[in-house]
Amino acid sequence: MDQKLEFIYFTLRKQSDYIDFHKHECYELVYYINGKGSTTIEGSTYHYTANSFALLKPNCIHDEIHLEDTDVIFIGFRCSIMPIPFNMLFSDDPQRNI
Repeated sequence: MDQKLEFIYFTLRKQSDYIDFHKHECYELVYYINGKGSTTIEGSTYHYTANSFALLKPNCIHDEIHLEDTDVIFIGFRCSIMPIPFNMLFSDDPQRNI
């Protein structure tokens, strides 16, 4: 199985920050530690809250708007076998077991 970590990044997005539509050549996990806002993923808009995360396939077009200050972790990776759904937003469980 081919696996590779492309990037891992932690940042604080300020209230009203807008990240314009973009894409990555790898899979991406976007984890919203806190805050509120929305992300449009391939034309569908999702509203995030604390402990929400998005799983995105390579070349998936997406954006973000932050309605509150939000700590975000971005993880880009390559993996040849991915048996889980992508291009949507999920809520983490209380134990944060993604």
